[in-house]
Amino acid sequence: MTRIVTYLSLLLLIFLPHNTVAQTCCLRTIAVLPIGDTGLANVFESPLHRDSAKSDCHPYSIMSLRGRKALERLTEEIGRVSGAPPDRKAQKISAEFLDLDYLFIGNLITSEKGGAEASYTLKMQYFDHHHGQVVKQGQTSWTGSVSDGLDAVRTLATMFLPLDKLMYDYERIPERANVDPEKDPIMAGKKMTIHVRDIVDKESRSSQPWQRILVKAEKGEILNGTPQDGYRVFEVEDGAIDMIYKAPEECRNQTETITIHNSCNNDPRTVVNFIPEQEIASEKFDILCDRWEGIITYTEQVSGIYKEHKANRLYSMSIKATFDLKKSDEDQILYESEDAYIDLNDSFRQTAVGGLQESWNASKQGRIRMKVSLEFSLKAKDDPSDISFYNIAFGEWEGSHVIYTYKSKIPLFGQSCKGRSELTHEALYMLEDMTAERCTYKNKQTLLTGDRSWNDPLGPSVNPEPWDCPNRMGLPVGIPNMIYHKHLDWKIQKLSR
Repeated sequence: MTRIVTYLSLLLLIFLPHNTVAQTCCLRTIAVLPIGDTGLANVFESPLHRDSAKSDCHPYSIMSLRGRKALERLTEEIGRVSGAPPDRKAQKISAEFLDLDYLFIGNLITSEKGGAEASYTLKMQYFDHHHGQVVKQGQTSWTGSVSDGLDAVRTLATMFLPLDKLMYDYERIPERANVDPEKDPIMAGKKMTIHVRDIVDKESRSSQPWQRILVKAEKGEILNGTPQDGYRVFEVEDGAIDMIYKAPEECRNQTETITIHNSCNNDPRTVVNFIPEQEIASEKFDILCDRWEGIITYTEQVSGIYKEHKANRLYSMSIKATFDLKKSDEDQILYESEDAYIDLNDSFRQTAVGGLQESWNASKQGRIRMKVSLEFSLKAKDDPSDISFYNIAFGEWEGSHVIYTYKSKIPLFGQSCKGRSELTHEALYMLEDMTAERCTYKNKQTLLTGDRSWNDPLGPSVNPEPWDCPNRMGLPVGIPNMIYHKHLDWKIQKLSR
């Protein structure tokens, strides 16, 4: 009997048929572990190696483990696995062997019968090293000497053939997938979910949950998944992936292409770089842009003397909004913003006899939740003399309060107070004057501008809540018997092209 040299690893070079099994050819590293001091591992490896010579596609690489001590350490690491249920923690191999993909692990059981004869049982496991799973196992028995079992071992080896098909049936590399965008078309700058379903191999079998796919968006971006070199990597899991897609902000009409590749990487370690192999799916959809951008500014101002009080107030609020198409029919075209950028300033000062000084100040800059709408009323087709109008309207200011600071001082009596208060959105959104209604426009007009000024003897549109100071009823929300000067201007331009 030829003894196996225990310090030389026995490696497989297996070819995966390109035309008969799969479209994707992957490299895998396989080792046959020594089985004691017998030559059985060598016998087991031989038919597997011969079976590999029938294809020109090379799915597996050769890995050489040299040296007796290296193989002994590997045998110790794997030895406890033989004959035991797979348990990933128990089967974890030391770092120097982590690059192995699959292992043939043999466990030879000997029963002495006396004399020269003995009974032998060889159990073999084909073991997925990376995922701690036994792919297939089998056993054979014989009596006599170890060398009498060579034919039985060769027969056992054929149970794992063809090895390329066994591996492909186990891994079930993704070869096809369905891509279903939630919206088609999608507006520029908007988000949506893209559903990837039915991720299967070439024979329509569900891929292993640990398989990965790589997704690329040509124009926009995929927001979830693991980023890598322009791709987003997703685990297949149960074969249903929801990707969050964001269209580019650039306002122009274009076509998006989503491309999905599979990968040969089967190592679950995060340090592995996933390389795109075969394109398995793609989907095109349109990106449209029908968008306007506008700046609307509203101011209130009053100053003068009343009841020996000298007072002035200046309130200004500028809102910048981006309007996207919301609704379009034969009677109306409606554009809306989901939020807006605001620049708000409010100041009040008054003095009186005796040195009374009272004031408040408030400012707020930033993005807030407030819908602003731009509505076009279309000219009636059956009435050429009809006029086309557009309106600008403001919705509720949602949250994000404005902080007012105030103070009051009466020097002669030594009384003073100061503090802070919040002005809620319920008070702020009541800006009845901040509208532009029934303004005329011409067909294909892309710039809408206007302004109007008026005097209002009734008081301010924006009323901060009164607050109490010692022996005072609180600062007035309006200045009595004075006329407020109000102004509204707007510039709204179409961005689409």
